[in-house]
Amino acid sequence: MSTKKKIQISKDAKITNLVKNYFTPTDFFFKRNHTSLPHLTKNEYFFTIESIIQNKLFRYQFNVKDLQQHFSNFKRKQVASIVCSGNRRFDINKIKKIESSILFRNAISNGLWEGYDLLSILNSIHFFPKDMDENFHIEFTAYDRVPERIDEDQYRVSVPIKKLMEGKILLATHLNNRVIPKNQGYPLRVIVPGFIGVRGVKWLRSIRLLSHESEGYFQKIDYKIYKDPKTDYNDYDLMVQLSKNRDPINEIVVQSKFFYPNNNIDKIKLKDKYLRLKGYAISHCNIKKVFIKIGINGDWKPARMFQKDFDKMKSNYDNIIDESYVQKYTYGWVFWDYYIKKTELENKTYNIFCKAIDIENNIQPKDESKLWNIRGFLDNSIQKLTFDLEI
Repeated sequence: MSTKKKIQISKDAKITNLVKNYFTPTDFFFKRNHTSLPHLTKNEYFFTIESIIQNKLFRYQFNVKDLQQHFSNFKRKQVASIVCSGNRRFDINKIKKIESSILFRNAISNGLWEGYDLLSILNSIHFFPKDMDENFHIEFTAYDRVPERIDEDQYRVSVPIKKLMEGKILLATHLNNRVIPKNQGYPLRVIVPGFIGVRGVKWLRSIRLLSHESEGYFQKIDYKIYKDPKTDYNDYDLMVQLSKNRDPINEIVVQSKFFYPNNNIDKIKLKDKYLRLKGYAISHCNIKKVFIKIGINGDWKPARMFQKDFDKMKSNYDNIIDESYVQKYTYGWVFWDYYIKKTELENKTYNIFCKAIDIENNIQPKDESKLWNIRGFLDNSIQKLTFDLEI
């Protein structure tokens, strides 16, 4: 198996592709890898599982065929959105320049994943020691290599054991009923529903049980919030010191965004009898409500939420809200829409806003400037759009 270093890939999902389908077509998924794109073949590929029980090392080696033969009972599907912690970096960079050339606008996609339930596999091989406590982590290592400036040669991250015990983590082989493509982690990747994309390791190499957090760079140093604009990511020793006593970014924060209109639209010429606003909302748990506001002094009005393609929803000119609506896919994004009748509009410049609240009552903050950090992570501020309307 070759892990020869290749060019880094970081590519936004186009807004016009995101808005078409509830499940983002595989070819349109946003792409993000930190370094290499390893060349792995199904016949050569294997991954390992390691645990220490009563001071004895247990090490198992599996390939995809082994999963099919020995763990078929644990095969299942999982709806989950993959969200980069740098989603909306483009926006937060306008406040003050961040330390990243990757200015994402739409680093998010939603998929139907299929694979094998990790917790069930680990239980079946008696993976867990009796002395395990809440401080334990499950570490995932990948076949891709990390940048030369980092003092290690493997991509490693971990998630708290509590997250594993939820029973939602998947070892995925398929995306949207197709074999996972190379740029999404072929032949096997980890899906950690509700956590940011960096924890969902692609090109899985190993799984280890640790009594502590992973020591990997992307766990201990990167993917933490640093607000000092003088922070130098190229000074490794400095970053080691700064990273101490800072929690890693894990959970997806509550957020919503417009699909239509969007940042690429400055002017709308309205031909229909209404203007249909469209967007998405996501969190690490279910979304409770999405609200829309027209004008700075307008009132917040609830939007209709659903988890279907936009084109499959009946028109809702009067914005009737089904109060009995229950989100079916906890870890998949929610689509929403809101109708404004043409008779209620005029030729002028409009400011529109959207915000979401989840079932834990997390709500999007107003002040984007307070969220600024050197890497542009976790911008989940209320989104504002400005456009000229011509009727």
